[in-house]
Amino acid sequence: MTCASLSATIPIKSGNNHFGIAADNNNNRIFVGNYESSSVSIIDVTREILIDTVTIQNVPNRVYGV
Repeated sequence: MTCASLSATIPIKSGNNHFGIAADNNNNRIFVGNYESSSVSIIDVTREILIDTVTIQNVPNRVYGV
């Protein structure tokens, strides 16, 4: 499965108020901004799992393409 053909819903158990998404088709990952948690969740689309959640200093109000 690739980011472009993602058809399953992958639960994100970290972060609050998901806001913005970017796809990395070369590595089959998506990045989701968590507005209220000041973090970005990294999801492996192939394995359909949450890889990591990275805390950032500012609130992610946009997530741009990789």
